[in-house]
Amino acid sequence: MGNTLVPGKASEAELSRMMETYGAMLTGTCTVLLGDRHLAQDIVQETFIRAYKKMDSFRGERPESEKAWLTRIAVNLSASKTERSQLK
Repeated sequence: MGNTLVPGKASEAELSRMMETYGAMLTGTCTVLLGDRHLAQDIVQETFIRAYKKMDSFRGERPESEKAWLTRIAVNLSASKTERSQLK
């Protein structure tokens, strides 16, 4: 199965692999979006928590789907954080 997720079969090892594979890329993306590396790291942590909780809803038809799925979660969380900050 390689580097793809198996819906409903998430494990701590799988989460660890995702963090190692995509953590730096997601942190960079969120840092650009938010302009704050520490806040970006918090968003990336929340991204992995949400991904872990929703692993059973991930279809993962192609290996690149995993990266796109995680990126979409991180971008959405970043946008939500930006919107909340602007409302204050």
